[in-house]
Amino acid sequence: MQIKVITHSDPILHQVIALGDKFSKTVGHLPQVAYEHYAHRGGILVAVENESLMGHVLFRPLKRTSQIKIAQLCVDNQYQGVGVADKMLEWIIKKYDDSYAEIQLTCRADYEHASQLWKRNHFYPLSEKPGRGKAPSRLIIWSFRLSKPNLFTTQVQTKVAAVVDLNIVTRTRDINDIVDYPLNPIRYLYNDNLVSEVDFYHANESCHELLNDPDTNRRNETRRILDQFYKLKHHRVRADEIFHELCQIAPPNSKNDHADRRQLSETIANNIEYFITTDERLKKAFKDKINHLNVEILTPTEFIIRFDQIQNKSTYLPRNLGGMRIEYRRLRDHEIDVCIDQFYDSNIERKAEFKSRFKNLITHRDNISKIVLSDRNILAVIIYKIENEVLSVQFLRISDFKNKYVLFNQIISQLVNDSIENLCRELTIDNSWIDGEMRVLLTNRYFRVQGNRSYKVVLFGVRSRINVLNELSRHEIDSELNSYELERLIYPGKIEGLEINNLIIPIRPYWAGQLFDFSLSNETLFGAKEALIWNRSNIYYRSTRPDIECVPSRILWYASSSTKYSSRTKSIIGCSYIEDVSIDYPKDLYKKYKSLGTYEWHNIKDLCCGDLTKKIKAIEFSDTEVFARPISLDTAQKVLGKPHTFPSPLRISGEKFLELYNLTQ
Repeated sequence: MQIKVITHSDPILHQVIALGDKFSKTVGHLPQVAYEHYAHRGGILVAVENESLMGHVLFRPLKRTSQIKIAQLCVDNQYQGVGVADKMLEWIIKKYDDSYAEIQLTCRADYEHASQLWKRNHFYPLSEKPGRGKAPSRLIIWSFRLSKPNLFTTQVQTKVAAVVDLNIVTRTRDINDIVDYPLNPIRYLYNDNLVSEVDFYHANESCHELLNDPDTNRRNETRRILDQFYKLKHHRVRADEIFHELCQIAPPNSKNDHADRRQLSETIANNIEYFITTDERLKKAFKDKINHLNVEILTPTEFIIRFDQIQNKSTYLPRNLGGMRIEYRRLRDHEIDVCIDQFYDSNIERKAEFKSRFKNLITHRDNISKIVLSDRNILAVIIYKIENEVLSVQFLRISDFKNKYVLFNQIISQLVNDSIENLCRELTIDNSWIDGEMRVLLTNRYFRVQGNRSYKVVLFGVRSRINVLNELSRHEIDSELNSYELERLIYPGKIEGLEINNLIIPIRPYWAGQLFDFSLSNETLFGAKEALIWNRSNIYYRSTRPDIECVPSRILWYASSSTKYSSRTKSIIGCSYIEDVSIDYPKDLYKKYKSLGTYEWHNIKDLCCGDLTKKIKAIEFSDTEVFARPISLDTAQKVLGKPHTFPSPLRISGEKFLELYNLTQ
């Protein structure tokens, strides 16, 4: 028996699709393109004997939650009972044991043989919930806790939210199980694996539309199916404004058109990004016309195909702050009472007690009180002190507005920068101010939890692995973490002997200024985009050759020459880590990464000289350290021993990377 991951060009993929279709009534229906998508992303594991498929597993790694999600496991009848499924699970556990925290899957409670398989392989039932569909059953979410989680022992899971058009519900009602169901794409939404990962909603307008059906029995059956979904909150004023805008973009021609736009306006008003429908006319009417409203209209098939990308996408990115002018500064005396009124929470505290505590914190001589403002409105208050090389956040509250968690993510970026600027070796936050969503974001920022605080270690310069472990010994950090994880944990410090890809990548000074080097952007008339100043992750587009970028990699950024900038050009100005590399057609890459909010569509078209049939490359990078002391081209050439001018990316050794990095410290 051979166990391996296959690619989208492997001929055995056809056998995988056939086996999945054979067991679709028990493992869930998936379209052929979904299998191809899994294969393209390295998410199909197969067991093979003499070129014959014994079984397969569909899975997807989710970096954001540090989970491996198993979407489908099948073993052909003739190979059942000989340990094929156990061997495939063993392979996945061994492969991801030291890099992910958990393996998770969803399975019907009445599948007794499958339940025995999960128990036998040490999965445990995490929770359960009812399924969906015409005959919903009880579902169990099974979890396997990997023995060496990368940084944390617990993860907080966030779910994807999507709104279903009423036509999804009515077509579900009218499906004939025997004749229509196997051919109907709506069935993909009732896949048991989605139940634990997606919250499906319906619009209030659906209830109004339902009254138009004169058949009482049919109305009742539709209501029964609607009750399986959550109902959207009714933001009447905001929804009405959006409805009128949608009607101007694509004027309705019928009552159904009006109802569709009502459903879509409710979706947008509730800040939900996905509207699922089978109405191709609706998709066509709004194609490329409502990107500014942050919503996508998808068919059930498209939603399934893109689901792993949707799950991995952080919904807390700075593009959601677009249009807001953000100011981060010290709290002033006349703003104290405003903050008390705004951030007092009557659900958990008495106002007099809150006022006393708040004033004691801001008047303490060692504390620094800062606020975040937008158009003179105070959005957040942060109070911290710096003592014994520790930046300790004593108080953190954010206004309850739709971009609350976006702002929290950016505040954490600023606090990390404040820690670095003040040479602090640790950043700690009082957990009494942190909710579940915030814990997810802190997890992604390499924070750890200890008692009633979350903290991040901050080390500087180049260190040996032994030195780093000695520094971290008081933090109870697993000494078996690999050196790459340790280096990410101690950002901005670097570890000697780390065997990963090291690159020097050229970047135009304009884009360096827009993405991370704001001392460059300040030389321009308007500077960098306000919403990017606190961004931890960004995207950089370039040509596909040479193809040497990969994950994991370190980057040294070389700002090329420019007549528009007076300084920091023809120099190495910063370093980052590569999080993802994608090569695809311009329009597809733009859709995938537009949430990072840096490049506009016209920038992408300029990059490929208007040829949209030519593939380009997108490099997602994060944790950029901007050098106060850039490395000149002459100095870099001397270190490398060659007269490189960096017209394209260059791979260098780890030793040369650290030698160059040391010159910036």
